[in-house]
Amino acid sequence: MQANGRYVKIEMDNVKGNANKSVAFLNTYLPKHATEAGSQFTVVFLGETHGNQIDMEVTRKLLATPPLPVNEGTFVYFEREMGDIYPVHNDFGRRTVNEGLILERRYPRSVRMAERIKNMIDFQDLTLVYIVCGSAHATEIYDTLVKKCTGRFLFLAKMSSAER
Repeated sequence: MQANGRYVKIEMDNVKGNANKSVAFLNTYLPKHATEAGSQFTVVFLGETHGNQIDMEVTRKLLATPPLPVNEGTFVYFEREMGDIYPVHNDFGRRTVNEGLILERRYPRSVRMAERIKNMIDFQDLTLVYIVCGSAHATEIYDTLVKKCTGRFLFLAKMSSAER
């Protein structure tokens, strides 16, 4: 059985040590790769190591001037009140959520985030979701979406600049 999602780790080794180069790369990469024939929605995972200045600068710049068009089907989902740290482009308006849940072993935050994304896709006709989150959550969010979503989707993962 073929998975309904496709996980793409964005390879940024040549630029990840410099925020401006990372942003320039993503501004070119994302418009070329964020749509895929047959995909119902696209997730752009903006992973970070919390407190990493390069990661924070990249995320700030991408959310202030998104490389993909912002429309009614676009949403930004922040892990643990990170929306208080990152300003977003005016066109996002109220289409942002801060996840304030405490991590629990029985119900990991990343699973809860994936379930909420699935519900937003099902009931709000989302086509593009930006997730601002610690890099460690990427695969668990993706795996949960694969299990719970019926539509095809693309998961583009920009990992932390501190990741080796």
